[in-house]
Amino acid sequence: MTSTMSTQTSPVVRSSKRKRTTVSYAETDLIDHVLSEVENGDQEEEDVDTDDDGEFGKRQKKRKRVAKPKPQKKQKPFPFQSLPAELRNTIFALALTDPRGGVHLEAKSRAHRRVARHCDPFWGYSSIYAVSETNNPDPSELLQQWDRGELTPALLATSKAVYAEAAPILYGGQRFVARDGFALMAFLMGLRPETVARLRHVAVHDWADTRSHTSTNLPAVAMLRDASAALERLEIHTPFIGRQIRYPRHIYYNKDRLVTPVIRLARKIYRDCHPLLYAVMRARGLDAAADVVKPAKQEWESLIELDKNNNTSATPPDEKAEVERLKGLYAEELRRLLAGSS
Repeated sequence: MTSTMSTQTSPVVRSSKRKRTTVSYAETDLIDHVLSEVENGDQEEEDVDTDDDGEFGKRQKKRKRVAKPKPQKKQKPFPFQSLPAELRNTIFALALTDPRGGVHLEAKSRAHRRVARHCDPFWGYSSIYAVSETNNPDPSELLQQWDRGELTPALLATSKAVYAEAAPILYGGQRFVARDGFALMAFLMGLRPETVARLRHVAVHDWADTRSHTSTNLPAVAMLRDASAALERLEIHTPFIGRQIRYPRHIYYNKDRLVTPVIRLARKIYRDCHPLLYAVMRARGLDAAADVVKPAKQEWESLIELDKNNNTSATPPDEKAEVERLKGLYAEELRRLLAGSS
């Protein structure tokens, strides 16, 4: 009985059914525990992409071999300079000259600035003088389809030898016809002074149609001073007669001198072109300066019509002789203005 009582009174020790890891708060034990967890995590991440893992992750793909380019055969350039000079000049003429009365230019806005553009000699202008006899002698050419790509100035960038041979053909062997002063200014701004010096023949339409055209003529012509040594003619295809010279009076006296329409025409040319005229006079003399600016053919015809209305004689003058007389008066007035005589 005593034994049974002792067994009942002894305390019962209860233990947890789950196993707990002992936690140590010592610094060395904590650091070892954290490092072991980091190593186990890195090992698990590396095992994801292994070849043996077929359930999770992807197998590494083999890189494709890049094919090496085959060595190209060396191509010899065409021996252009070995061609005869006559054949080279023929090629330059076909690639760099416009067969329809010269290179016609107009000013267009591109990226908020004015640039010169090669345009159709007929549809590029609103003036009838663009298809006159002096501009296009063959009217049947107007029916042909015009292509801006006919002119290839990029040929000059091939080499220095090609530029030396082709530049005189492009700039000195044909006319450059600007629609107005804006087109002439935009064209000359893109050229070097050495290139401007190669120009031989320049023509301008719409010279005095509006006030904006009139204000642009002087700075545009001033940019032609670099061509004073070789420029043969500057044609102006705008009828002054009837716009600025005829009205309100086409004949009057100034200091006991009779001022006729041809005198007013010479003064208008002097006002708009005097920078070029003085440059030509310094380079080639007074006579060359008075002869470099050429009014259009229809200008002299208008002057003849005015003289016919003022002529009271019964026999009308010969037109050819009258044109020569008017041209003489025009050149004489320009010489007087350039010489500085009053």
